[in-house]
Amino acid sequence: MTGSDGRARHPRFPRGLRLLDHPALVARIVACEVLVLSAGSAAISGEQGSDRRASASVSVGATVIPSARLELGRHERLLTLKPEDVTRGYVEVVPAMSLVVRTNGATGYFLDFQIASDMIWGADIFGLTRDAFVGCQRGRVLQPTKGPAREELELGFRFHLSENAAPGVYPWPVSVTVTAITR
Repeated sequence: MTGSDGRARHPRFPRGLRLLDHPALVARIVACEVLVLSAGSAAISGEQGSDRRASASVSVGATVIPSARLELGRHERLLTLKPEDVTRGYVEVVPAMSLVVRTNGATGYFLDFQIASDMIWGADIFGLTRDAFVGCQRGRVLQPTKGPAREELELGFRFHLSENAAPGVYPWPVSVTVTAITR
């Protein structure tokens, strides 16, 4: 069965539910369908009128692919630079954004930060497992976990200003994505 987007979907799942987002559900469906198939093959293989019982043995394995999901909560939409910030060479915004990260990975995830402003040459990030620095407009920060996790993060930033910085109000310069650790 296919959905309106042309993707195959299971007939018992509501529109918008993606099986890859629910690996435990996929494993349960596979196990149930294997049991149904093995029970059916055992019934078919039995001889009619015979007192012998047919049996079948099936081994099922499933590999859960690590995944991570990011939900952006409260976050700043604008960056305000005052003359004293430009003179000082940096501006701090604490707290700046709240995130919820969910992962089923065994060892953690990466947060990828991108800074889209030529007025900023780097940023200190507060509120992670340990404080981090991102330079050159982008950086990746490891967030270790011990097994599947749901983490709520309140992040703050100290933006180091470049020579191009000028007082004013600008669009928020930071975007964040998450990537599961696959090894």
